[in-house]
Parts: sequence; structure tokens; C-alpha cells
Amino acid sequence: MILDDDQQFFVPYNAAMTVRQEVLDQHPQLVDVFNPIAEKLTTDLMRGLNERVDVGGELPEDVAEQFLRDNGFIG
Repeated sequence: MILDDDQQFFVPYNAAMTVRQEVLDQHPQLVDVFNPIAEKLTTDLMRGLNERVDVGGELPEDVAEQFLRDNGFIG
């Protein structure tokens, strides 16, 4: 059961890329790789993915890989 946050106590749980500036400077293409993934990972989707792991017992790496495949990020 998911409780409704009617008081908007919790901030949205959207993923964002965090990388050291020196790494980004050396590999600016990381923005093009990670931003489309972060845009897909909405709060509702993250809840569903987490549920598959926490309730369904699936392995996190399997859930992540399927998400990436289903959305065309990997072949």
C-alpha cells in the first residue's frame, strides 16, 4: 500500500546524475548518456522498480538491466 503524501512532505524521488567536475570535463558525453535515463526515472516508476526488488524479491541488477533494455538504453 502506498500512502498519499497529501501534505507534500517528501520531495520527488527523481534520479539525477552526480559526477565529479573533473570526470565530466574529461568525459562530457556522460551528460548525453545519463540525462535521458534520469528523465525516464519518475517517482512512480522508481516506486515500481523498488517494489519489484523489495516486495517481489527480484535482484536489483536484473530490474535495472530490464529497465535499460525496455527503454532502448542497452541492446
